[in-house]
Amino acid sequence: MVDTFRAPLSLRLLGRAFLHHYFGYLWFAALGLHGTSLGGVVEWKFKLTQVPGLADSAVAGAALRRGQLPADAHPASRDAGSIRVVIHLDQTIPAMPVKDAAAAVAFYRDRLGFDVLHHDDGFAVVRRDEAVVHLWEASDESWRGRESSEWPVRSGAESFIAGTASCRIRVEGVDELYVELRQNDVVHPVSKDGVDDTDFGTREFAALDLDGNLLTYFRRS
Repeated sequence: MVDTFRAPLSLRLLGRAFLHHYFGYLWFAALGLHGTSLGGVVEWKFKLTQVPGLADSAVAGAALRRGQLPADAHPASRDAGSIRVVIHLDQTIPAMPVKDAAAAVAFYRDRLGFDVLHHDDGFAVVRRDEAVVHLWEASDESWRGRESSEWPVRSGAESFIAGTASCRIRVEGVDELYVELRQNDVVHPVSKDGVDDTDFGTREFAALDLDGNLLTYFRRS
């Protein structure tokens, strides 16, 4: 009869836990994540562009199975227990309602100096340098035949919505841009006398698109 050695249960569990977390660390590292300990809390940092769809990936599932996440926590917005994911918001893209997308695209191209990246029926994407604007067509005229105006917005694309939006675009060379857009006759009447210095630390002027949506161009003073 051959005697065999069997490690105590506590030692076997300790070894299993070590291997489990060690290989889990290698899995996170392979995906470009790194962790730092903050008072016993591990903070995992990542960039969404490096790991597309991380919120639904096997990484989140593995963390959930290890008990590092509450079952109802969203992996991309949690701050609970042993993992804190750092979220960073980036670019904001305004969506301007217009009556006629084709006419608006031509206006943004010819009068405001934007390039057309995409145009498909009632939707378009235009860009000038790093500024991106979405254009969507609000052309529903069915509201004109309604007996009651108690609920004026029903489809969300009523034609009276066109021209009701605004956005602010930070720009270098705001004075030079003012000269360009004044020549193109798109400057808002409030800016007819030139670029203004505000009491909240900007130098800016306002312009209008074809439908009356407001575009304010500014730089920090």
